[in-house]
Amino acid sequence: MSFRKVIVVAAILGASFQAQAENLTDALQSGLMKSDQLEASRQNFIAARQALITSNSANDLTGTASVTGSHTESDKKQAGGGFASSQSLSASINISKQIYDSGEGEARQLAAKYTLDRQRANYRAQEQQIILAIIDSYLSLLTSVEARILQEENVTRLQAQTDATKIRLDAGTTTATRLAEAGARLARAKSNLIAAQANEETARETYLSLTGLNGRDLSLPSLPESAPASLSDAEAMALDNHPDIAAALAGERSARVQFDVLSRQVKPKLNLSLSATDQQQKGTMQDKLDIKGQLVFSTPILVTPSSRAKGKEVSAMIERAKYQLADARRVVALNARSAFRQLRSAKAQRHAVEAELAAAELVADGIKTEVEFGQKIFLDQLDAEQSVSDAKVRLLQADQSIMLNSYRLLASLGGLTLDVVGLAGQFDSLDALQDPADVFQGFLPRAELPQ
Repeated sequence: MSFRKVIVVAAILGASFQAQAENLTDALQSGLMKSDQLEASRQNFIAARQALITSNSANDLTGTASVTGSHTESDKKQAGGGFASSQSLSASINISKQIYDSGEGEARQLAAKYTLDRQRANYRAQEQQIILAIIDSYLSLLTSVEARILQEENVTRLQAQTDATKIRLDAGTTTATRLAEAGARLARAKSNLIAAQANEETARETYLSLTGLNGRDLSLPSLPESAPASLSDAEAMALDNHPDIAAALAGERSARVQFDVLSRQVKPKLNLSLSATDQQQKGTMQDKLDIKGQLVFSTPILVTPSSRAKGKEVSAMIERAKYQLADARRVVALNARSAFRQLRSAKAQRHAVEAELAAAELVADGIKTEVEFGQKIFLDQLDAEQSVSDAKVRLLQADQSIMLNSYRLLASLGGLTLDVVGLAGQFDSLDALQDPADVFQGFLPRAELPQ
């Protein structure tokens, strides 16, 4: 089991034995440690970091060794038995290195660096998505629990009123119609409770799958700070900070560097090689030891069809990267403006629902008094009380919408980071990630592949 998995299991087990309430920070910390998507993104970054090293592999010092042996039987009349035997053995060692490549290795390293930058930006984007998904599941569970409690209270209230109506019917002070009306309201409340319970279970399972926590006694988090003041500010912040744009920009730069790589591939190269060959042959005077060193200067003199095709491929890649960058900017700007409007709309909706709840409570109190004096019927009171219950549920949903849209706005700006959610310093940076174990042990190229 990996160290990360051990930490996740320990955190989950520790949380299961705690009686204290969970907050959003607990959920985020557990969810980020548990996320396989984030771990996969970390491995992508590590792979890109290793690719930065291998990008200059053409200039590495290389060595090869070979041994060749032979045994020959020749048909000869003068030899005893009619056959003459001969053996030969040849062993050679070659060491070579490219000592000048017209800057091709440096160009490849620059392209690999841009690829590493793109993986870093992709990780930031993935981290934002995971954080937002955990926040969404946390708020959904919190709201669904409170909505279920409201529905339970509504069922309890209607059950008591239905029981009281039955008593009055037995006493002859009401009619069967009133009892039927109360029973219908109770049946509807019970169906609403079943729906609320189903929503809570779904939200709890989603929360558990993301965080590994049970969602016990969740507390309402505080709203994030530093929201933009206008649509133009939101768009400008998103274009400056969003990781999707950083990733697309790194991709566009990497594509442009490929032209430099291609141009340097057809420039002169200088290679140095040293070799030693020991040849032995039984029964002859051909035993010899050759030691040879050579410098080879080479340069292409013809443009091949593959070179022309490669040039066209690189041109197409650059155009594709330019379009991807332009589209990323368009999507990011659009999402930022949409998120800003959604938050503004959620706040306005919350004010409206708050006013509806105050009015519904006032109307319910008035109708209750009127029922006592015979000016309204009992059905009017039930409807008014149901309106109050419905308004309370809508107010919970409005509060959740404001909270969630606030974090969505931050994500659309590229600002939903560990610092913002209070987890600064809780996780290693990408540059601090350890490389996997070396599969080549020792000097000889003998690999031990991981399980």
